[in-house]
Amino acid sequence: MDRTRRSSKRRGMPKQVSLVLALGILCAVLAVRSPAFLTGANILLVFRQISINAILAMGVTFVILAAGIDLSLGSVVALTGVLSAMVAHPETFPVFVPVGVGLLAGVLVGWVNGLVITRCHVAPFIATLGMMTVARGAALVFSQGRPVSNLSDQFNVIGGGDLLGIPVPIVIMAVVFVVSYLVLSRTPLGRYIYAVGGNEEAAHASGIRVNRIKLAAYAICGALAGLAGIIQASRISTGQPNAGIAYELDAIAAVVIGGTSLSGGIGGVGGTVLGALIIGVINNGLDLLNVSSYYQQIIKGVIIIGAVALDREKISRRTIAVVLCAALGGFVALTWHSEAHDRDEVVIGVSLLNLSNEFIVNIKEAIETRADQMQVRVIINDAQRSAEKQVQQVETFIATGVDAIILNPCEVEASSPAVGRALDAKIPIVNVNSETRAEPTAFVGSRDEESAEIAIAYLARRLDGRGNIVMMHGYPGQAAEVKRTKGALDALRQYPDLHILAEQTANWSREEGMALMENWLQAYPGRIQGVFAQNDEMGMGALKALKNAGINDQIVLVSVDAIADALQAVKVGDLDATVFQNAGAQGAAAVDAALAILRGQAFEPKTLIPFELVTRENIEDYLGLTSD
Repeated sequence: MDRTRRSSKRRGMPKQVSLVLALGILCAVLAVRSPAFLTGANILLVFRQISINAILAMGVTFVILAAGIDLSLGSVVALTGVLSAMVAHPETFPVFVPVGVGLLAGVLVGWVNGLVITRCHVAPFIATLGMMTVARGAALVFSQGRPVSNLSDQFNVIGGGDLLGIPVPIVIMAVVFVVSYLVLSRTPLGRYIYAVGGNEEAAHASGIRVNRIKLAAYAICGALAGLAGIIQASRISTGQPNAGIAYELDAIAAVVIGGTSLSGGIGGVGGTVLGALIIGVINNGLDLLNVSSYYQQIIKGVIIIGAVALDREKISRRTIAVVLCAALGGFVALTWHSEAHDRDEVVIGVSLLNLSNEFIVNIKEAIETRADQMQVRVIINDAQRSAEKQVQQVETFIATGVDAIILNPCEVEASSPAVGRALDAKIPIVNVNSETRAEPTAFVGSRDEESAEIAIAYLARRLDGRGNIVMMHGYPGQAAEVKRTKGALDALRQYPDLHILAEQTANWSREEGMALMENWLQAYPGRIQGVFAQNDEMGMGALKALKNAGINDQIVLVSVDAIADALQAVKVGDLDATVFQNAGAQGAAAVDAALAILRGQAFEPKTLIPFELVTRENIEDYLGLTSD
């Protein structure tokens, strides 16, 4: 058995040597292209940013070595982060209690995964896919769909503190690596995991209790996912029920890139950490070089596909070298023409909520247009609705040495650490469109309660003040969702005969809005008189469902943002109304505010741009204005 394990490790060595070489070349390229890359602050930043993914990846290494898989990692991060945050309030419990709760929850989820796989004989892919949904739902249930905040200072040290000048998450990552390495290389459990993954039947025949080994592997994986959830909740000072989306993909990619075979029995945590580091260096480098976030997603996908393609025992060193050289060549070609930071120019870093949302894209385009007019450079990143990613992007901006930051926050609470880090670095930060609990240097946007008040008043007028309406919420906890909900509920108090029949989130998504409207039509046939969608994407989805049902002229529908599709729908009479939010004015004003602050000129700490109701009667005044 020891001979088999040593042989497996030797077979993994060529890839690990190639990975070290690839990492060295990557670092050399980035050092040439960006002076900020090899600074001490940025190196610490890279290790801090990979810490959560590396811990998750080391946990799933145990499972993959045993020929399993775990797709529930991201949801477990969310669940354990919420549970630990719920008992991490000041003056409640000492810090070891929330840590214990998070770890215990992670172990329990992993143990259940193992039981379902070993006792119920459910395939690991299916079992953990189901747990992914269960854990995410549990996180939403425990948090009631809202971020859990107001955490103790002692708890926040876990993700945000330093130990002898080294960020605590890096220290934790190093400890996890040492312990994991020793478990896999120096204990019977580690030998048995390799044996089970290498040949389960032979392991069983040799007397190894295979099911117990698999249970242990999944429990370890769950425990480390719980630890990652604790670190993330501490890092963003919030237990976020929507945290960890797609984290399992990054973790599994790190494992496979690091040389661990998806078929089991080959690999180890050393390669896993190398894989996580390569992903982290690429992410950091692409941000430093201002490569479009759209291309970044393509690159990550190519990395995952390439890693899986290399996951073959008989692949030659020459093939590995060719593939790695091709990947590095593509990376260099993509980044070589990216603009480096010219210290004589003004550079503004921009982190936006989600560039798959048309309204946010309108803000982005307005920022770019005004920046061109003012002859300043902007570095625009897509946070992809992740507060953790947004905090990382702001940290990268700080390491790069940008002059100012424009932030379109993902969350009221969870994006607040990003504001704090910018202010601590003496870099002015302007929030656009959405607010955070932490006070930025300036805010440009609209009073989101006003949009809901206008929408509800319109519905009340059209429905003569009585009837049943349904309300589609945006992304839970995001500032616009919180305030539009509050504005709607406050406005409804003026109309006692206008009732909310149902309300649910559709996450600002057109597809989810359509599905939700279809479900409501089945649940409440003939009982819905009006719909308030908190943004146009959801509203257009609801409109599609109503048109498919042939009843769009029987139900009054109003949404918010006045994106191009919504305006056209109002023009032809399909959509009753949209509430205009001037994305162009917000983006341009954010750039103006940042420049005024940098130049020491007078500026408004809070610029509010009013909402306006758009109906078929005044539609011609708004066509073409959404991105001006």
